[in-house]
Amino acid sequence: MEVLPSPKNARPEPKPNRRSITQLIMERSPNKIPGKATTAAPDSAITAGVVKHSSGYPKFHKQNWTSTMRHTIIALISVIFIALPYSAYADLTGQVIHVADGNNLTVIINNEWIRVRLAGIDAPEKNQRFGTRSRQSLSELCFWKQVTVVPKGKDQYGRMFAKVRCGEIDAGEEQVKRGMAWVYDRYVKDPSLDPIEDEARTAERGLWADPYSTPPWEWREMWD
Repeated sequence: MEVLPSPKNARPEPKPNRRSITQLIMERSPNKIPGKATTAAPDSAITAGVVKHSSGYPKFHKQNWTSTMRHTIIALISVIFIALPYSAYADLTGQVIHVADGNNLTVIINNEWIRVRLAGIDAPEKNQRFGTRSRQSLSELCFWKQVTVVPKGKDQYGRMFAKVRCGEIDAGEEQVKRGMAWVYDRYVKDPSLDPIEDEARTAERGLWADPYSTPPWEWREMWD
């Protein structure tokens, strides 16, 4: 029969070395040491540009963070440039304070004087026949009235091409309908004006009653 040693005679087991246990933990699982940053990260985390810190918060890789910011800035700039034309060409409201001729107005918009040229038409020059009548016609339609301006662009002189509604009337269409202007599509094309001009020509309204009337763009060429 085997005799077990009495507790008094038993040899005490050695206490574990605290340092060796710490070293063992570090060797086997360095990421679990409190207060220590991660010394290595899996390839997938590096590829994603994020390295997880021991605190639980993501630590971004500097190079990928810079690349991400660059792409974000480019995307924002693209959005701005795409959006600008739409905001620039939004409908505007103002008051007509001057009528230069049969297709040019000065409109106050947001306390700024804007020279506006009616889009899609051209009226006789002041020294042409029907020049004065064309100007008077446009004055009757729009002078000193609140108008809606729909921008279409700018010409080489800085004037705004626009559709202008004086009340419920489209000023450009009405000028063509009265025979006070020609359709002129060099800068802005508006196919809706063609049948209006044809009807005015057939009815011989305004300048169409004069067989010698000359379109203003041809008139300007003769004097240039």
